[in-house]
Amino acid sequence: MSVSRCNAITHSKHQSVHLTKGGFATTIHHRFSKEIFHSRIKLGMTQEQAAEALSISVRWFQYIESGKRMPGAVLTLQIIALFGINGEDLREKK
Repeated sequence: MSVSRCNAITHSKHQSVHLTKGGFATTIHHRFSKEIFHSRIKLGMTQEQAAEALSISVRWFQYIESGKRMPGAVLTLQIIALFGINGEDLREKK
């Protein structure tokens, strides 16, 4: 996907991408943030516990879970491992 399509801005401090326009990437991003929320609740985990397990601040976790920021590759993999998220969870539901 082209950068112009999703208007991505990289934030190197937290290795994240902020997506500001529609498209495939923002759809996956939205599903990912929803899946984080539902998985965390299902596990009975607080935002504070999740942030601690990921070694990030609670605020940074809140940004990710709310969909305001997309984590970088390494943190994304850590989140996937922590919550047991798989690709099927992110596919469009019919």
